Amino acid sequence: MANPKFSDEFKMNAIKLANNRGDRSLKDIAKELNISKSSLDAWLRNHREQLNQLSSDSKHWSAQEKLLAIAESHALTGEELSQWCRMKGIFEHQLKAWKREFIEGSEKKNSNVQTAELKTLKDKNKALEADLKRKNKALAESAALLVLSKKFNALISGEED
Repeated sequence: MANPKFSDEFKMNAIKLANNRGDRSLKDIAKELNISKSSLDAWLRNHREQLNQLSSDSKHWSAQEKLLAIAESHALTGEELSQWCRMKGIFEHQLKAWKREFIEGSEKKNSNVQTAELKTLKDKNKALEADLKRKNKALAESAALLVLSKKFNALISGEED
């Protein structure tokens, strides 16, 4: 028995049905369409590869689009998230990578800001320590002059007596 040929339109309809299957299994979808599950699996795999190729080659998501996708999918879990990803033509692992990039990017930016602030504070501290050292020397010199002045006045006043 020869393998039946299916039209591209039939394959796309089967893929859409499989992607929007809800709680039903692929086996149930294949049975409903009167095709083998392995054929449906192959069509889905090819379709995903094409979508992945499109999303990595021609669809370069901007940072704003990625952030919007992260926000839209944030509350979704399990099947809802899978269905949302299929609709957008992305994979869950891409979404997770975008989240990681966003978090690491903001942490790096915060780190750069903190590093700049730390450098400014260190420079200011160094200047204040130099100023304090200069003032301590001046204070010690003034104290020494005061002591010498008092001794000198005591010597002079002692000679006059």
